[in-house]
Amino acid sequence: MTQFLSRILNVIILFLYCGLCFQSTTCNGQNQDSICLKKNTFYIEGLGNAGLGLYSLNYERKLYENKNGFLALRAGLSCTYEWFFPLSINGVFGEENHHTEVGLGKTLCFKVPLINKHGAKLDKDFSSITANVMYRYQKPGGRFIFRIGWTPVLYYNYIRPSWGIILITLLDCGASFGYAF
Repeated sequence: MTQFLSRILNVIILFLYCGLCFQSTTCNGQNQDSICLKKNTFYIEGLGNAGLGLYSLNYERKLYENKNGFLALRAGLSCTYEWFFPLSINGVFGEENHHTEVGLGKTLCFKVPLINKHGAKLDKDFSSITANVMYRYQKPGGRFIFRIGWTPVLYYNYIRPSWGIILITLLDCGASFGYAF
């Protein structure tokens, strides 16, 4: 079941990335109906979708924009004793400086082989399904970005593949500061 969910999410992310990545978005001075935020954002996030990584460095690219908001693809990297790669699709909605951001994604983790306290060897790697509901501060045309919010994570195949989904963290939160260009 968890492998099925993982494959479905991978296909959705790949489809959205390939289908939307090459669409251009423009923001004309005459068009007052759109949000008109910068296309690219780089930010550092504490906690959040990197899961057990505590922090992540992220790049976000605006893929599609209309008068109600925009759709963006995010890719990140975090390294502790494990390598975490958060990937997500985010929708951003709002007016002026204050926005709501909602997203769904997946964090890939590649572990250094470890033995837990019960002597069981941990998987080489595991994945998690992530979501986010964030407040986002970003001025139209501005360069500074601030995000804070709820980032639940569903870990699966964390200890042993046969155990399936074993850890759900609903109390995760995250905050980030960044630069838009």
